[in-house]
Amino acid sequence: FEVTSDLMIDKMMLDTEAHDMVVMQHIFLASYPDGSKEVIKSRMLDYGTSGTNTSVARTVALPAAISVLMILENKITIKGVYRPVLPDIYNPVLDELEKIDIKMIEEYSLPESGNIPSW
Repeated sequence: FEVTSDLMIDKMMLDTEAHDMVVMQHIFLASYPDGSKEVIKSRMLDYGTSGTNTSVARTVALPAAISVLMILENKITIKGVYRPVLPDIYNPVLDELEKIDIKMIEEYSLPESGNIPSW
C-alpha cells in the first residue's frame, strides 16, 4: 500500500508554480406550500495558491476544522452526530468561511425566466 500511495502522491502533486481551483454550481427549483416556485442558483469559485495550499484542501478541510473548533468553543452546542443540514450547524460555519473568502453567491429568479437547464 505504501508503494502505491507514494507513487500516487508524486504524480498528484502540483508543480510549485501551479494553482488549482474549485468551481461549484447548484441549481434548485424550489416549490413552496403556497404553490409558488423559484429558481435558486448557488455558485462558488475558489482559487488555491502555489505549492500545497490548494483550493481543494481549503474547501474540504477548513469547513471540518472550523466545525471542530466551534464545537470545542461551545459555539455549536448540539450533541451527537449530525449531517450539516441544521441551521445551528451550517450558519456559524458559513459565517466563518465567508471571513476567509470562501462563499457561495446566490441568485434568485422565477422559473419563467428561462433559468432552469433542460438536461
